[in-house]
Amino acid sequence: MTIVRDAVLGFDMPSAHLSARTIFDVTMAHLESDFAKVVDAASLFAE
Repeated sequence: MTIVRDAVLGFDMPSAHLSARTIFDVTMAHLESDFAKVVDAASLFAE
């Protein structure tokens, strides 16, 4: 599976004191570690 990093939407979770950036970074790291190839749109279209 390929995830296009700059096509993913994120949002804050204020009740959990988590920023959108933190949630996004952790999610991408988890996906990339063992499940998916994470790319940006520019590199996807360059292939």
